[in-house]
Amino acid sequence: MILNNTIPQVGDRLYRVKAGIVQHVGTYLGNNEVIHTVPGSGPCCVSLNEFSNNHVIKVVRSHISDIPAFFTRVNQVLTNTTPYFWLTDNCEHLASFLITGSASSEQIIGTALGSVALSLLSQRLDTKTVVIGGLLGLAATNILRSYD
Repeated sequence: MILNNTIPQVGDRLYRVKAGIVQHVGTYLGNNEVIHTVPGSGPCCVSLNEFSNNHVIKVVRSHISDIPAFFTRVNQVLTNTTPYFWLTDNCEHLASFLITGSASSEQIIGTALGSVALSLLSQRLDTKTVVIGGLLGLAATNILRSYD
């Protein structure tokens, strides 16, 4: 486990490289435990070391004000597991739901915005333009994220 100079607190988002420009996201539960979800599985708890997968972990403070509500949502997703789906139920959706009560994914939003923006700017709507725009949007989202 390699932390990027920040000790996580309960509810913090943890980011690590997954593949290329994609970041994997987990939520810190305390006691060196992380909840996350991966393809082929629903939400699960793992050790901080297992989550890191030998990559540097970057922390984004969540500043959770209602810890009991946070753990109620953790128990909810662990008992009512929804299978992973990259577009609507990915690791970032899970982290967002646990922290705020509403599921969203900055990486999916960035990818979609990049695809639309490049298509509009180039006045082309073809697969290559959509894919390149999506990759640029995803990269921008992850590069511009502020870590603690």
